[in-house]
Amino acid sequence: MMESPSLFDKIRRKGLFGTARLLWARYVYRHDELIWMERALDLPAPHFPRQSPWRKASITEALLPAFDRHFSRYKPGLLSLIRSDSVGEAYLDADGQVIGMAWFRRNDYYDDQTYHCWLRLPPGRIYQFAGEVALPYRGTGMAVLLQREPWKNFLTEGFSHTRSVVNLSNQPALKMHVKLGFDEIGESIHIYCLLNCIHFHRYSRYKGKRLQHLRKSRFSAQAPQSAAAERLHDD
Repeated sequence: MMESPSLFDKIRRKGLFGTARLLWARYVYRHDELIWMERALDLPAPHFPRQSPWRKASITEALLPAFDRHFSRYKPGLLSLIRSDSVGEAYLDADGQVIGMAWFRRNDYYDDQTYHCWLRLPPGRIYQFAGEVALPYRGTGMAVLLQREPWKNFLTEGFSHTRSVVNLSNQPALKMHVKLGFDEIGESIHIYCLLNCIHFHRYSRYKGKRLQHLRKSRFSAQAPQSAAAERLHDD
């Protein structure tokens, strides 16, 4: 779950040709490729440079009113996640409003909200998804906080890796996963949507690394810097 501009904002920004492409993708035909990424849970977690000023909470039905300020559009979908086998973690501001959330699963997951397909997990893997930080809190390192403690807990339970699927067109999310130590495993899911209501998909494998340019640019930019400068600050 990533916060998206409204359709009107997108039309105003993209111009006539860009708007035509946007409307085609939204209402006629859309194709996205999601790549599987994986991270070993025993890798050192990125450092959060200060004491967290926010309160952590597990996401339950009782917490739903706290999503009103930043995530009200997600509340119907959140209720179904709460009532499933998913595990939700959130951070709250001083007013008790949710400002960041992340979801995890210990087993296979049929995504009936976004991708409309099965996401299968090998033994020893968890699946993390639907992570989002409210816009005013992006760049604070909250993405690290949302994942660091669950990773430790799942490792204690006997899991060895966490997995996530990322849209190949979502460069900020791809960069964030690279920074957090995720690596691609050579598997992807092609998602198709016709007329904004007919969904189908196919699974595929590929050889080599498709995100090596992100990894190279990351390390080339960090090479002359000290280890302290390698801390994660982007969400």
